Amino acid sequence: MNTVSRFVSPKFAIFAIHGGNIEPGTKEIAEQIASDDLSLYFFEGESGEDHISSDSYEEPKALELASKVETIISIHGEKNTEESFVMVGGLEKELSQSIEDKLREAGFIIKEAPDELDADNPENICNRGQKGEGVQIEISRRLRKELGEDKDLQTKFTEAIREVLIFSHSTGSR
Repeated sequence: MNTVSRFVSPKFAIFAIHGGNIEPGTKEIAEQIASDDLSLYFFEGESGEDHISSDSYEEPKALELASKVETIISIHGEKNTEESFVMVGGLEKELSQSIEDKLREAGFIIKEAPDELDADNPENICNRGQKGEGVQIEISRRLRKELGEDKDLQTKFTEAIREVLIFSHSTGSR
């Protein structure tokens, strides 16, 4: 198991609490979104047995970084192997909608998150930044596989999200 916490910017942190073999590909996607200019946290587990619910996630390094940043964007893996899609949730509705719109514009399929994945619980790690509201991005297993196999597609995906975050940061909007 491996945990990395890197504070770079107080505006956004990209989290992948289910990296490694828990939800494969989420760590790599989070790293690419964070690049060198956004804060980053990830936990790499050895198996699905290392999965801890987002609403119960209390790892000290994660909570420390969360306390230093305004908004958390948390990358997760949804289990569907048949379809390529993304679900966006969290309490930061305006930013969530902007990310959905940009991903849709980039050609990705957006589905509505079911209640158990909508990240509307204030205790969800994505909502534990200074603003108390964040974004959770659920990526189907099939899409994560495609992103891992096609670096151009992964860049298209991560750049769509980065564009929203960088624009939001430069305009001071949420």
